[in-house]
Amino acid sequence: MQRQARDVYRIAEEAVGNAVRHAKANKVTIEMHITPGRKIALTITDDGVGFRRAQLKGWDCKT
Repeated sequence: MQRQARDVYRIAEEAVGNAVRHAKANKVTIEMHITPGRKIALTITDDGVGFRRAQLKGWDCKT
């Protein structure tokens, strides 16, 4: 469990850094919950400049 917690923290940390660095975000929101199947669901949103949906193709990103 400690390793999973560390991994989730690192993923969120990287996402926040990317949002600030690349999207010039002022606000980043992180939401996390455990699914009924005991999987971690992590949602990270920001108010940055974003990118076109066509750029998401092949990235397995959900919008």
